[in-house]
Amino acid sequence: MFLFVIAILLYIVLAFAAAVNFLFLLTLMLSAFTRAVWIPSTEVQIKQIFKTIEISRNASFMDLGSGDGRTVLYVAKHFGCNACGVDVNPLLVAWARLRAQSLRLP
Repeated sequence: MFLFVIAILLYIVLAFAAAVNFLFLLTLMLSAFTRAVWIPSTEVQIKQIFKTIEISRNASFMDLGSGDGRTVLYVAKHFGCNACGVDVNPLLVAWARLRAQSLRLP
């Protein structure tokens, strides 16, 4: 019985990973059709950018072409300011909103 439960949990994890990879590929294809290529920044690059910048809590931050919202979410989480991202790809916008909800950001 224990092995059966482990097998089901493993199947669920693998199915979720496959769905995420499929959504990633779908997002890249949609980016090609909108002629807005999405090249995501790495976490290291984002940390490097904001290492020397201090943003106050009452400031506003806007990222045009925000993609999946990595930079916007980083700024909102680490500086606590009002951060907004804008992108033409609706799949990336939806993904960014889901990530913001999972981090309990407004």
